[in-house]
Amino acid sequence: MSDPANQANQANQANQAPLSAMRDALERHRAGALPADALVRAWREQAPALTLPPVFGQAMEELLRRLEMSSVFAQDSCSFSSTGVTDQLERWLAKAASV
Repeated sequence: MSDPANQANQANQANQAPLSAMRDALERHRAGALPADALVRAWREQAPALTLPPVFGQAMEELLRRLEMSSVFAQDSCSFSSTGVTDQLERWLAKAASV
């Protein structure tokens, strides 16, 4: 019989590499070295490797859509800023790492 705590620990360890790659992409984007579309692509490429509850994928996609929209439209015509979205992506990473 499998130990649920052990299974959770294994899933957390398996998530470390994709979460690290996602964090790196976010940091490069914030530093101006990675455009928003490349950040979105990097996150979407890493997402299938994650073992997280479905709500995390839904929240991530919503944030990535917001980031795409904020990069396409001028800040004054968008109801949210790219900085606000990147802050939310940082919180998403922190929560995903704690699952």
